[in-house]
Amino acid sequence: MDCIIQVFPDEYHLQTLDVLLGAFPQLQPTVDIKTVLSRLMERLSNYAASSADVLPEFLQVEAFSKLNNAIGKVIEAQPDMPILGVITLYSSLLTFTLHVHPDRLDYADQVLGACVKKLSGKEKLEDKKATKQIVALLSAPLDKYNDIVTALKLSNYPRVMEYLDSETNKVMATVIIQSIMKNKTRISTADRVEALFELIKGLIKDLDDAFHDEVDEDDFKEEQNSVARLIQLLHSDDPEEMF
Repeated sequence: MDCIIQVFPDEYHLQTLDVLLGAFPQLQPTVDIKTVLSRLMERLSNYAASSADVLPEFLQVEAFSKLNNAIGKVIEAQPDMPILGVITLYSSLLTFTLHVHPDRLDYADQVLGACVKKLSGKEKLEDKKATKQIVALLSAPLDKYNDIVTALKLSNYPRVMEYLDSETNKVMATVIIQSIMKNKTRISTADRVEALFELIKGLIKDLDDAFHDEVDEDDFKEEQNSVARLIQLLHSDDPEEMF
């Protein structure tokens, strides 16, 4: 399957997407489907980026919908697929979506929602590779839009973050703050501030006493300095809303 993806041209894959994706759920569990399918989405993403003229082709064949459905079927066909594989597939789909349909936030939110659905019923993830992949998943919209305000419109964004362990949650919160600082993003409404603070609550909530003794003081100070710098970017022209 990987040979087919690598040998045939991208336009061929796009026009025969139904046939190609239909074969994935039938592959043996020993096949590294997540890698093969991720490579296909990467190739299609690069093809879309090569010229604006090819974008109508993606709309015509409903590529997003077909890829989304195919991933769901692959995961159902392989109930023993490691959670890392599940997250990797949705991370690749989100990257594809942001490249091909950057104006369709509803598509991006669908991907995050599908990932949440597959994670539901599970505890906080302890697999380091899986949590690292979630950080990559959540960082993708920040890297694409350079604007946390856009990411705040994704209703499933905070739901994905809930599956991160405490330390990785802090890492993701720091990534969010760094994005805001880098792009000098102004957070101008109370609703957005509230939504933002929900995302970075791992850096601002009170620590349990039992855990406090284990905290590195230098790391703690840096985290609090990051939050302090963030406060300076909270601004509203409405005095009542500002205070």
